[in-house]
Amino acid sequence: MNKNLQKKFILGSAQFGLKYGVTNKKRLNHQNIKEILKTLSKENIKFIDTAQSYGLSEKIIGNSNVKNFKIITKVKLQKKNFNLHKLISKSLKNLKIKKLYGLIIHNPNILDETMFKKICKQVVDLKKRNIINKFGISIYYPWELYKFKSLKIIDILQVPISIFDRRFLKKNLLKKIKKNNIEIHARSIFLQGLLISNYKDIPKKFDKWNNVWNKWDISTKCNKFEKLSACLSFVLEKNYIDKIIVGVNSLQNLKDITYNFKYKKKYSSIPEFTNKINSINSMLWN
Repeated sequence: MNKNLQKKFILGSAQFGLKYGVTNKKRLNHQNIKEILKTLSKENIKFIDTAQSYGLSEKIIGNSNVKNFKIITKVKLQKKNFNLHKLISKSLKNLKIKKLYGLIIHNPNILDETMFKKICKQVVDLKKRNIINKFGISIYYPWELYKFKSLKIIDILQVPISIFDRRFLKKNLLKKIKKNNIEIHARSIFLQGLLISNYKDIPKKFDKWNNVWNKWDISTKCNKFEKLSACLSFVLEKNYIDKIIVGVNSLQNLKDITYNFKYKKKYSSIPEFTNKINSINSMLWN
C-alpha cells in the first residue's frame, strides 16, 4: 500500500462527461470509466473531483456505485442566484449520495463582500446538517485570494500549479495559506496534457509558442527526464500541497500516473519556464 498515492491522488473526472483537455480527442466511454473506477478501488484511492459544468460527469459517477468514494464537486454561482442548498441538491441527486466531501465554488471571482457573507452563512448551515464536510474555492490568479478578508470559512483551495506555472509558489504564498489549516489541491499539473505530449502532437493553436515547447522537449531529452514523471514529481515534492487532481484519458494513462505516484523520481535541475508563454491560464485558450 502506497500512502502517497492514497492520500494525495484525486481523480479529475472532466473526461467522464466532456472531451476535456486540449490534447484529448474523445470522451471516456462507459467501459473505460468502469475499468478506471475498478482500478481506483483496487489501489484504495478514495477521492474523485467533478463539477456541474462537466457535462454528464456527475450523473455518470452517480450511476457507477461510488458510495465508497469521497466526492468533491464544483458549482458555478450567478449574481442573481447563489442558493447553495439548491445547487447542492442537484449534485447530490446526480451523484446519488447524501453527503459531499467537498463543495467548491468554481467562480469565486464574482463574489463581492455582501455575497460572500451570505455564502458563509449557507456553508455553516450545510455543515451543521452534515451535507458537506468541507467548503472551498477554485481560483486561477493569486490576486483572487485577496478578495477574501477572512479565510476562516475556506477549508479547500484549488489552484493551478505546474513546471510552467509557478505563480502560486512565489513569496511562499501557499505556505502562508497552509497556516490557516487550509487543504491545498494542485490542478493543471500537465497543462491539460500539453506538458506530456510529443512536440509534434501539440495543437496548431499553440504554434506561436513553438520555441517554448521545443525548449521543453529538448530539456527533457538532454536531462533524461520522463515528462509525466517530472511534472508529477515537481508537485509531489511540495509537502504543503495536500492533494493533486489528475484527469486521465485511458486506463493505461491512469496506470502510468499511479505508478509514478508510487515510485516518484527526484529531479534536481528542472528548468524554470514560468511566464515564458501566455498559455498558462486555460481560461484564455479559447
